[in-house]
Amino acid sequence: MKAANGSRVSRRKVDVSNIIWDDVIDKINYDVQMQEFSVIHDKPQKHNVLAKTKERILLNTPPPTIICEGSYAPYSFKPIVDQFKLYGMDQFHTYVSFCKGSSTFGRHNDIDNVMICPIVGKIGYTVDELGRVELDPGDVLCIPRYVYHEPHVYGPRAILSFSGAADGNV
Repeated sequence: MKAANGSRVSRRKVDVSNIIWDDVIDKINYDVQMQEFSVIHDKPQKHNVLAKTKERILLNTPPPTIICEGSYAPYSFKPIVDQFKLYGMDQFHTYVSFCKGSSTFGRHNDIDNVMICPIVGKIGYTVDELGRVELDPGDVLCIPRYVYHEPHVYGPRAILSFSGAADGNV
Protein backbone atom coordinates (compact mmCIF):
# COMPACT_ATOMS: atom_id res chain seq x y z
CA MET A 1 0.00 0.00 0.00
CA LYS A 2 1.57 3.30 -1.14
CA ALA A 3 0.35 6.91 -1.18
CA ALA A 4 1.20 9.66 -3.65
CA ASN A 5 3.26 11.44 -0.95
CA GLY A 6 5.55 8.40 -0.66
CA SER A 7 4.10 6.97 2.57
CA ARG A 8 3.77 3.21 2.46
CA VAL A 9 3.20 0.07 4.51
CA SER A 10 5.13 -3.17 4.09
CA ARG A 11 3.62 -6.20 5.79
CA ARG A 12 5.75 -8.64 7.84
CA LYS A 13 8.94 -7.00 6.56
CA VAL A 14 10.94 -7.52 9.77
CA ASP A 15 11.31 -10.65 11.91
CA VAL A 16 10.44 -9.64 15.49
CA SER A 17 9.46 -13.11 16.67
CA ASN A 18 12.31 -13.28 19.20
CA ILE A 19 11.46 -9.98 20.94
CA ILE A 20 9.56 -10.26 24.21
CA TRP A 21 8.39 -7.78 26.85
CA ASP A 22 11.47 -8.57 28.96
CA ASP A 23 13.63 -7.08 26.15
CA VAL A 24 11.49 -3.94 26.09
CA ILE A 25 11.70 -3.58 29.90
CA ASP A 26 15.49 -4.06 29.65
CA LYS A 27 15.62 -1.15 27.17
CA ILE A 28 13.47 1.04 29.45
CA ASN A 29 15.56 0.21 32.54
CA TYR A 30 18.83 0.97 30.77
CA ASP A 31 17.65 4.27 29.25
CA VAL A 32 16.09 5.42 32.54
CA GLN A 33 19.34 4.65 34.35
CA MET A 34 21.29 6.60 31.71
CA GLN A 35 18.67 9.41 31.74
CA GLU A 36 18.01 8.94 28.02
CA PHE A 37 14.23 8.84 28.06
CA SER A 38 11.13 11.06 27.98
CA VAL A 39 7.46 10.55 28.74
CA ILE A 40 4.40 11.84 26.91
CA HIS A 41 1.60 12.62 29.32
CA ASP A 42 -1.52 14.63 28.64
CA LYS A 43 -1.85 17.80 30.70
CA PRO A 44 -3.91 16.74 33.72
CA GLN A 45 -7.34 18.26 34.16
CA LYS A 46 -8.40 19.28 37.68
CA HIS A 47 -10.85 16.37 37.90
CA ASN A 48 -7.98 13.88 37.17
CA VAL A 49 -5.84 15.03 40.12
CA LEU A 50 -6.49 12.74 43.09
CA ALA A 51 -3.74 14.06 45.38
CA LYS A 52 -0.89 16.52 45.16
CA THR A 53 2.23 17.23 47.20
CA LYS A 54 5.32 19.32 46.44
CA GLU A 55 7.04 16.29 44.91
CA ARG A 56 4.26 14.13 43.47
CA ILE A 57 0.92 14.22 41.72
CA LEU A 58 -1.47 11.26 41.87
CA LEU A 59 -3.59 11.11 38.71
CA ASN A 60 -6.38 8.87 37.46
CA THR A 61 -5.41 9.06 33.79
CA PRO A 62 -3.98 6.39 31.46
CA PRO A 63 -0.25 5.81 31.93
CA PRO A 64 2.02 7.92 29.74
CA THR A 65 3.95 6.71 26.75
CA ILE A 66 7.64 6.20 27.47
CA ILE A 67 10.18 7.18 24.83
CA CYS A 68 13.55 5.47 25.13
CA GLU A 69 16.05 7.68 23.34
CA GLY A 70 19.42 6.07 24.03
CA SER A 71 21.49 4.10 21.54
CA TYR A 72 21.51 0.94 23.69
CA ALA A 73 19.79 -1.96 21.93
CA PRO A 74 19.05 -5.24 23.69
CA TYR A 75 20.48 -8.24 21.84
CA SER A 76 17.12 -9.06 20.20
CA PHE A 77 16.83 -5.50 18.80
CA LYS A 78 20.29 -5.44 17.14
CA PRO A 79 19.44 -7.22 13.85
CA ILE A 80 16.51 -4.84 13.33
CA VAL A 81 18.56 -1.73 14.16
CA ASP A 82 21.29 -2.90 11.76
CA GLN A 83 18.71 -3.56 9.03
CA PHE A 84 17.30 -0.03 9.26
CA LYS A 85 20.78 1.52 9.16
CA LEU A 86 20.98 0.16 5.59
CA TYR A 87 18.13 2.55 4.71
CA GLY A 88 20.04 5.57 6.06
CA MET A 89 18.17 5.62 9.36
CA ASP A 90 20.77 6.85 11.83
CA GLN A 91 18.58 7.28 14.94
CA PHE A 92 16.09 5.07 16.68
CA HIS A 93 13.67 5.50 19.56
CA THR A 94 11.53 2.94 21.34
CA TYR A 95 7.98 4.04 22.18
CA VAL A 96 6.26 2.01 24.89
CA SER A 97 2.66 2.27 26.09
CA PHE A 98 1.01 -0.03 28.59
CA CYS A 99 -2.67 0.52 27.84
CA LYS A 100 -5.22 1.75 25.34
CA GLY A 101 -5.45 5.52 25.15
CA SER A 102 -1.91 6.25 26.35
CA SER A 103 -0.72 9.72 25.39
CA THR A 104 1.00 10.32 22.06
CA PHE A 105 2.34 13.34 20.19
CA GLY A 106 -1.01 13.45 18.37
CA ARG A 107 -1.12 14.62 14.76
CA HIS A 108 2.36 15.85 13.83
CA ASN A 109 5.08 15.70 11.20
CA ASP A 110 8.82 15.15 11.43
CA ILE A 111 11.76 16.90 9.81
CA ASP A 112 13.36 13.54 8.91
CA ASN A 113 12.11 10.48 7.10
CA VAL A 114 10.63 7.99 9.58
CA MET A 115 10.24 4.21 9.50
CA ILE A 116 8.06 2.67 12.21
CA CYS A 117 8.13 -1.00 13.17
CA PRO A 118 5.93 -2.44 15.93
CA ILE A 119 7.84 -5.07 17.90
CA VAL A 120 5.19 -5.99 20.50
CA GLY A 121 1.45 -5.34 20.17
CA LYS A 122 -0.63 -3.63 17.51
CA ILE A 123 -0.82 0.10 16.71
CA GLY A 124 -2.72 2.24 14.25
CA TYR A 125 -1.70 5.37 12.38
CA THR A 126 -3.57 7.90 10.32
CA VAL A 127 -1.20 9.18 7.64
CA ASP A 128 -2.02 11.99 5.18
CA GLU A 129 -2.96 10.55 1.76
CA LEU A 130 -2.50 6.98 3.03
CA GLY A 131 -5.42 7.00 5.46
CA ARG A 132 -5.75 4.84 8.53
CA VAL A 133 -3.51 1.79 8.74
CA GLU A 134 -3.14 -0.86 11.40
CA LEU A 135 0.29 -2.33 12.01
CA ASP A 136 1.15 -5.70 13.49
CA PRO A 137 4.58 -6.65 14.83
CA GLY A 138 7.05 -6.84 11.95
CA ASP A 139 5.14 -4.47 9.65
CA VAL A 140 6.93 -1.30 8.54
CA LEU A 141 5.33 2.10 8.00
CA CYS A 142 7.46 4.53 5.97
CA ILE A 143 6.63 8.22 6.37
CA PRO A 144 8.58 10.81 4.37
CA ARG A 145 9.65 13.99 6.14
CA TYR A 146 6.96 16.64 6.65
CA VAL A 147 4.05 14.19 6.10
CA TYR A 148 1.50 14.47 8.90
CA HIS A 149 0.63 11.33 10.85
CA GLU A 150 -1.10 10.42 14.11
CA PRO A 151 -0.62 7.26 16.21
CA HIS A 152 -3.56 5.39 17.77
CA VAL A 153 -2.73 3.22 20.79
CA TYR A 154 -4.99 0.15 21.02
CA GLY A 155 -3.33 -1.47 24.02
CA PRO A 156 0.08 -2.47 25.32
CA ARG A 157 2.63 -1.91 22.58
CA ALA A 158 6.27 -1.23 21.83
CA ILE A 159 7.49 0.20 18.54
CA LEU A 160 10.86 1.06 17.11
CA SER A 161 10.84 4.40 15.33
CA PHE A 162 13.79 5.01 13.01
CA SER A 163 14.64 8.36 11.48
CA GLY A 164 17.21 9.79 9.16
CA ALA A 165 17.73 12.58 6.69
CA ALA A 166 18.71 10.21 3.88
CA ASP A 167 16.68 10.67 0.71
CA GLY A 168 17.14 7.00 -0.15
CA ASN A 169 14.43 4.42 -0.46
CA VAL A 170 12.23 5.40 2.47
